[in-house]
Amino acid sequence: MPSYAFARGEGELIGMALIYFLIVVVVFLIFREVICWYWKINTRIELLANTMNLLTNQTNKRRSRILHIVQNISLKRLGLCIVSLSRK
Repeated sequence: MPSYAFARGEGELIGMALIYFLIVVVVFLIFREVICWYWKINTRIELLANTMNLLTNQTNKRRSRILHIVQNISLKRLGLCIVSLSRK
């Protein structure tokens, strides 16, 4: 047998292995989508993302309210300090 025949057979083996690998990857991706659809995983992820956004918005609103209250209290105390200093 010539030496190139062995190389050709090895190339075919690598080509077949690559084709089998690609087929396995495609089948895996198809089954993954079917399983995600069946168990509603994609919908759950969307709902969790929406919940996280709503909680973030609520947290930001509360932080801004607290900051506003603290600033008002600080301004009132500052005003009281200025008034008390001006009375002396």
